[in-house]
Amino acid sequence: MKQNSKTLDSFELSEEAIEIQKSLTDKIISEIDKQGGTIPFSQFIQMALYQPKRGYYQNGLHKFGDKGDFVTAPEIGRHFARCIANSIFQCINNKETQSILEIGAGSGALAVNLLKSLGKMSLYPAEYLILEPSAQLQVQQKFLLSESLPEYFPQIKWLSKLPDNFNGVIIANEVADAIPCERIKFTNNQWVRLGVSYQNSGLQVSDMDVISAEELPQSLTENRSEKFVEGYTTEYRPLIDGWIKSLANTLNQGAILLVDYGYPESEFYHPQRTSGSLNCFIRHYQQDDPLQLIGLQDITAHVDFSQIARVADLNGLDIDGYTTQAGFLLENGITEFFESDSNSRQETDETRYRTSQEIQKLLMPGQMGEVFKVILLTKKLSTEIKGFTLQDHLHRL
Repeated sequence: MKQNSKTLDSFELSEEAIEIQKSLTDKIISEIDKQGGTIPFSQFIQMALYQPKRGYYQNGLHKFGDKGDFVTAPEIGRHFARCIANSIFQCINNKETQSILEIGAGSGALAVNLLKSLGKMSLYPAEYLILEPSAQLQVQQKFLLSESLPEYFPQIKWLSKLPDNFNGVIIANEVADAIPCERIKFTNNQWVRLGVSYQNSGLQVSDMDVISAEELPQSLTENRSEKFVEGYTTEYRPLIDGWIKSLANTLNQGAILLVDYGYPESEFYHPQRTSGSLNCFIRHYQQDDPLQLIGLQDITAHVDFSQIARVADLNGLDIDGYTTQAGFLLENGITEFFESDSNSRQETDETRYRTSQEIQKLLMPGQMGEVFKVILLTKKLSTEIKGFTLQDHLHRL
């Protein structure tokens, strides 16, 4: 969860943070000069987040948890992972789909609690694979998992690329939103791609080229231009097509479980959503200027789940479920877990209170319960993945 708490100029930056920001900004300015004065917005985000050693997800600054910039569902507590374990139990119990592949494992909290939950069911997966592009995060994950699960640790492997002919469950929690997006603006009855330039001794957002209808999401081209006000700004992710295609190609048999904040296309590009969904987060402060604190803040935008479903279908995947995070967790027993724990003699009043707060954050509409969605993509899978019947939102895609 992320929240406003202070102004940007009130942050005290370490010498390391100042050096990261300066060197990364200089690198971006150099790239702008090489490309004639402007780079695409997606390239700016790519560099700001993933530039080696300096990008937000590549440098050594703390990211996750109360002492970082934001808290994801796995960091809030163990119940999110317990529910995923319950959801995929039958699939992992199937001899043909006994492996798990997690993409973008963050702090490692989801892997730890998911494996512990499956272990309590006497169902450790045959192997747990992690595809993590950040070398810094890999170090953190290896330390946490080796300390938390020493006996199972030899079955955990870090990959440098997607495996071939994978049989099992692929999990990606808050990964799609970190894929760089394009920013576009509706002006003079046409859509213009935005970029980043260097003017007047500073980085600025600038207009680039007019975008053809073939490049745009369908909702922006179907005789709806009259519904968008002048200056309407939004995002789209052409790179997500290739990402979903790569997941489809790597999966021989099993399921893909994607959890992220976002909407179906009709809501994502609603005419009243005039400023899009781009946001930046640093130390639990939310603001909308990606050109500040470069390398020190996360830059993200919501996910278009209709795009994911459309690309998945084109690449041979079945779209077997789409629901809210609240619906997914409730169907997978989160309240029953809480009641069972509360009745345990080992639970103190303080622990019960913390768990109650955790579940509220995960379920409440004003917290993570409604804006976060879960989509299930499968291939040649006959076993059940639970969590998609209590609140079935497939028709909204």
